[in-house]
Amino acid sequence: MTRVEAALETARIRLSYTRITADWNGGDDSRVVAERLIDEGATVDANTPLLRIVELNRSPASSSSPNRTTGGCSRARPSR
Repeated sequence: MTRVEAALETARIRLSYTRITADWNGGDDSRVVAERLIDEGATVDANTPLLRIVELNRSPASSSSPNRTTGGCSRARPSR
């Protein structure tokens, strides 16, 4: 193996350490980052929590109020 090939292999290995994965079961794929637990650019060890990811709940919501208080309200729309 040449010096250039060795350097390329080392770079590939180091690049593989930069991948972040999150595994979960059930639910759907609608999730968002709710909180960043470290600062961007920080060096961390393996298995260090980086983010708090939460699943979005797309349940319909409804409410009611007396007619006299709804002057500025419009017709309800489905949540997204």
